Amino acid sequence: MQDTTISRMMMRFSHGLKRFFVFSILASAANSLLGFLTPIIVGFTIDNVIAFGSRTSMTAAVGASEYVGADWRAVWLLTEFGFARTLIICAALAGFCSLVAGLFEYSSRINMAKGAERLIRNLRDTLFEHTQNLSFEWHTQNKTGDTIQRCTSDVDVTRRFVQHQLVSLLNTLMLVIVALILMFTIDVRMALVVSMFIPVTIAYSLYFYRKISKKFLACDEAESELMVRVQENLTGVRVVRAFGRERYETERFDEKNHDFTNKWISLGSSFGMYWGVGDIVSYSQVLAVVVIGSYFAAIDAISFGTLLVFISYTLTLMWPVRSLGRLLSEMSRTGVALKRIKYILDSPTEVFDSNAEKPPINRDIEFKNVTFAYGEQPVLKDISFTIKSGTTFGILGTTGSGKSTITYLLNRLYDLPENSGEITIGGVNINRFDKAYLRKNIGLVLQEPFLFSKHFSRT
Repeated sequence: MQDTTISRMMMRFSHGLKRFFVFSILASAANSLLGFLTPIIVGFTIDNVIAFGSRTSMTAAVGASEYVGADWRAVWLLTEFGFARTLIICAALAGFCSLVAGLFEYSSRINMAKGAERLIRNLRDTLFEHTQNLSFEWHTQNKTGDTIQRCTSDVDVTRRFVQHQLVSLLNTLMLVIVALILMFTIDVRMALVVSMFIPVTIAYSLYFYRKISKKFLACDEAESELMVRVQENLTGVRVVRAFGRERYETERFDEKNHDFTNKWISLGSSFGMYWGVGDIVSYSQVLAVVVIGSYFAAIDAISFGTLLVFISYTLTLMWPVRSLGRLLSEMSRTGVALKRIKYILDSPTEVFDSNAEKPPINRDIEFKNVTFAYGEQPVLKDISFTIKSGTTFGILGTTGSGKSTITYLLNRLYDLPENSGEITIGGVNINRFDKAYLRKNIGLVLQEPFLFSKHFSRT
């Protein structure tokens, strides 16, 4: 259900961009098909053109009776153009297929890049707008560094997968499907030799996918904690320097960095195990095709050209199928990243009532039996006071006594729970005020000033 929800979320951000992904998939399919035609042309040339055409003149065209046993297409080419020109035609056809395949590959990549980058742009815009409208309470409950990591690193993981790994995953699936169809069409026995290794690779890749997803989540969380530590330290660098806490903060960072490093080393070990087993399976597949195919060729069960075609197909499939685990692991990592992004997007935004009132703000402010707590931690208890319009009112208290909380409540950065008292301005409960109107008319000077940069340049 979670994966379905994430898929719907991605479909939402790809609205209006689906044509790029469709064109990319179609171009990738055409590229795969043309890529497999080249070995067929080479095998055809060896088995029919060279095997039969070399018996006759290198230049002159001869009668069809000289090519008994050859493919009818080869007979026609040889009788019409002669041996040398037929070789040139076959070479040109193979080169043409490679050229067109390259053009389709370019089209697939450029369309995927356009679709992916615009999808991620939509995701970034939505994320930023959503975080701007999340409540003040949400931002105090979630660490800034973690939010930044979700909006940058996790988004970048998604971008890389959609733009690079997604087309590779689709291309791998198409390569396997097209190759198996062609191989079973050419020779069933050799096709069975090749295909018997594919389920082993896929099963092991799926096992690796399930195992690696937990480690990716641990690494992502460790990176988030590291980002939080850096963000907090840079934000409070004046306090660190003023109290001589550099060594203490360095040790705290080193602890998180050490944990982050160990998690990625563990992840790398898992990758090493996967690639090691993958190498054994892949090279065993090539060895089986060469040995069994050579035996079949020796007893004339298959031609040398057919053996060459199967070796070529096996080598073509070896890397994509072998990298299936890497693609699945990237998909797993992207799934983790999307779940972390989805946490932000699923967080409810602050509600602004368009029909709320906008009464005069320059009136008496009154707190009536106000009680408030942050979770289980009480801050204000049955507080009552009145601030007359046009007067100055000072509140003194120790750290944590609730001075800032009073201003947050007045600004409706926090709303009072039911049966927790009442705050009024001019006798009107502030819950009836329009939040935007209220905040525009109440100035708030925070203890920690923050200046937004208008322009930044580095010299």
